[in-house]
Amino acid sequence: IYRGAGLQWARTGPMMTLYFCLFDACKRNGYAATPVGQFFSSGGCALLGFWVVWPFENLKNQAQAGLEGSVMERARATGFLGLYRGIVPGSLSVFLRNGAAMIVMQEANKQITRLGLRG
Repeated sequence: IYRGAGLQWARTGPMMTLYFCLFDACKRNGYAATPVGQFFSSGGCALLGFWVVWPFENLKNQAQAGLEGSVMERARATGFLGLYRGIVPGSLSVFLRNGAAMIVMQEANKQITRLGLRG
């Protein structure tokens, strides 16, 4: 059940840190002022964060699939570009999911404030 957990941690921490730093910069510079801006800012920031850590995602998936050999052996076997296998469909998914999630979250925050549920 914990196969690939170490790679999951190595992937998620840097990815989320980069995402939130980039999205904060977008908000501070006014790029996320409209719903369309929020969509593209959130999707783009998540995309950049995911591209940085994609090799860890690829290695995690291989570990969870039960492929033989250590992480370093698999990395050597596929080469540098092999670590980016599947990045195109992954990129489309990450961009669309995170862009849509940001719009939903911003609308939920507006409704919570409108209903007076914030302290």
